[in-house]
Amino acid sequence: MKQSIFFWLLCALFTAVCVCIVAVSRADHGVMAIAEITTPIQKAETPSASQQTTSPAALVNINTATAEELCALPGIGEATAEKIIAYREENGGFDDIEEIMEVSGIGEGKFDEIKELICV
Repeated sequence: MKQSIFFWLLCALFTAVCVCIVAVSRADHGVMAIAEITTPIQKAETPSASQQTTSPAALVNINTATAEELCALPGIGEATAEKIIAYREENGGFDDIEEIMEVSGIGEGKFDEIKELICV
């Protein structure tokens, strides 16, 4: 009798450990965890095409941005922001975002960091 109870307790413990291992491994790989499985699944809204891309309002317009707004970009400090403003004033603004690489201190590497965050 004692062996039978011990056997079933051991089986229950083994099952619990297996469930935990599977839940952790699935959660690490982006698969639903146990808590997600036990809750009702709701249909997720698919974002429209305009919601999937970065909206122009969220981008920094390099033709109109203040020095403070330009400094919010990665790798752009006060000195570089002032150079950007000086360049656009001297040249009548930027025709495209790639032209920002004409500003002293902005090369391809820095441009790659900010190109998704700026617009003209």
